[in-house]
Amino acid sequence: MFQKDCFLQSFYVLNIIVAIWLFQKDGIMKILIDCDETLLENTANIKKFYLETIDASADIDCSKYCSRWAVWKRPEEWEKALDVYTKSDYFSNIPPVTGAIEAVKKFKQAGHRLSIITSCGQDRKVQENRRKNIRDVFGEGVFEDIIFLPLGWGNKKEALEVARADLLIDDSIHNCRDALLCGMQAVLLRHPNNSYLVDNVLSGISFVAGMPGQQKMDNFDIIRDIGIIADNWPDAVAKLKDILK
Repeated sequence: MFQKDCFLQSFYVLNIIVAIWLFQKDGIMKILIDCDETLLENTANIKKFYLETIDASADIDCSKYCSRWAVWKRPEEWEKALDVYTKSDYFSNIPPVTGAIEAVKKFKQAGHRLSIITSCGQDRKVQENRRKNIRDVFGEGVFEDIIFLPLGWGNKKEALEVARADLLIDDSIHNCRDALLCGMQAVLLRHPNNSYLVDNVLSGISFVAGMPGQQKMDNFDIIRDIGIIADNWPDAVAKLKDILK
């Protein structure tokens, strides 16, 4: 088992080295960037939406990963609120994550190809809101395209396998792991609502406390071993400077 794990780890490292070598030949890298909590502060915006439209006195704790909608106790309430939120002006006016605008400008000025990958669903109105938000915050034509995936988290594996990108920047430990397993490089961006999961990755904890069935964290050591973990956007840019010149 140990030899198999070492072989797989070496295989993934080799894939990433080859990808970086190919990038360095022409100097252009294709970068996929997640949207919520990576480019846009969606969690804080959801809290604002809830307090202003549903219950102004609510005490909402959005400090943990995927807890942003935990204020709704029944699935039907969650689904209804999510539908209203994503089709509203709130969803088209989400503020940027600190440092995201400056980082995107640096990547663009260096000539890299930028695309967004986001799990906000297939509804046309929702997608229009997201496109408007991205244009208003980052400018027209900054991103080549936006890859829209079904609602949910940790569901980007199949899209990453066919994306043929060089780098993923995301706040999800699941997506960053899957990107590395696909032979891409990955930057895991720390955010207040994923910090305890990032700490788990760094410390080698095998299970996610507080998740259904104490969910097992399989293959997340790869993020710590060959991925990049950044505290914020300036830290990410600094750690990428050698390959994103």
